[in-house]
Amino acid sequence: MALAAASRGRDGVRPGDAADLMITASDPGTLDPVKLRGIEVIGTLLNGRWTHRSL
Repeated sequence: MALAAASRGRDGVRPGDAADLMITASDPGTLDPVKLRGIEVIGTLLNGRWTHRSL
């Protein structure tokens, strides 16, 4: 649902598209939801540009 809203009717992200991305030290899908706030963020991209890098 979120992808459909963000992609303006396109069916996915393609090479060359600007993207938002968060890179974390742990897999958020395997963590206890209570611990998500404490996950280490290694980097973020907003509209295809780095906005945070810890490496």
